[in-house]
Amino acid sequence: MIADSHIGEIRRRRAGFYPSERTRQIAESLLITLAAIVAALFIFMIFLALNGVDPLTYFKLVWRGAFGTMFSLENMLQRASGRRFWRICLT
Repeated sequence: MIADSHIGEIRRRRAGFYPSERTRQIAESLLITLAAIVAALFIFMIFLALNGVDPLTYFKLVWRGAFGTMFSLENMLQRASGRRFWRICLT
C-alpha cells in the first residue's frame, strides 16, 4: 500500500506542479523577506500612531513625494543615481 504522502506527491506530478528544490528555496527566501518588510512597516505604523500621526496619511504623503508628479520622480531618480555613482567610484 502506498503512503498518503506519496499519493499527494504523485498527484502533484500528474498535475504538472512539482517545484524544484531551488524554486522552493527562492520562494521561501522571498516570503521571509516580504514578511520582514511587512513586520517592519507594521512596527513603524505603531510608532507613528503613538506619536499622533496617522500612518496611512504619512505613507500617502511619502508616496506622493516620491512618485506623485513627474518632477518628484525625476528629482528622486536624479538624487539616487548621483549617490549610486559616487558609491561605485569610491569602491
